[in-house]
Amino acid sequence: MSSNNKKALQLGGYKGLQINHCHITNKIRGLLCPTCNTGIGRFKESQLLFKNAIDYLIKHDSLKM
Repeated sequence: MSSNNKKALQLGGYKGLQINHCHITNKIRGLLCPTCNTGIGRFKESQLLFKNAIDYLIKHDSLKM
């Protein structure tokens, strides 16, 4: 499992992992917790939508890194 998947797993823990896949190619990407897997789907698998959401959180000081 890649380090990116391990980071994503931290949000919801290791219980009830789901298979994450690309909806265009059907290629399996890895295992994610349900929260992370659903989040990717809600952002329509778009890196731009994720970036815009992160920019919004930073602008409003909601993201503590």
